[in-house]
Amino acid sequence: STSSPAADGSPAANPDADQPASVEAPTVVPEKAPEPKPEPVIPETVSADSRARFEAAVQQMVSDPSQALETFTALGKTNPEFHLANLNAAVLLDRKGDVDGAKDAYRRALEVHPNDPTAVHGLVGILLRQGETQSAEKLLDQTLVEKPDAWLLKAVRAQVWAQAGRFPEAKD
Repeated sequence: STSSPAADGSPAANPDADQPASVEAPTVVPEKAPEPKPEPVIPETVSADSRARFEAAVQQMVSDPSQALETFTALGKTNPEFHLANLNAAVLLDRKGDVDGAKDAYRRALEVHPNDPTAVHGLVGILLRQGETQSAEKLLDQTLVEKPDAWLLKAVRAQVWAQAGRFPEAKD
């Protein structure tokens, strides 16, 4: 004979069965590790005035890049922990052809956030354009040890290997 489900929807015990109904132990769900809090885009130590100047400079990056660069450079000097000011200054310096200034600004950004994929990508791009392939590979490899899931940097590393003719490595 087949037993009918119990009122709660679970299978009912079969009174004709030779075996007692099995009781399942409650499932234990391990506690999920707390999600890491993302770092604030603008450090809390940056004043409200500096934050407003930064936001205005972001808006000026296209319309008035010279003014934006001046603002980002000043903010980076007065707030060394403000890596985005240095990062944006690096982008603008590179666009205007000041490669050495851009390298310095990327390095200042990386002093605060050593594994920032955007800063690493920008600096690697400059190093590659200057023929400093080994320095670029070293920076990529060091960063990927700390950030193994940084897909952008993995793609750049594969491109570097391909340009160097190291195709077996590039396809991995």
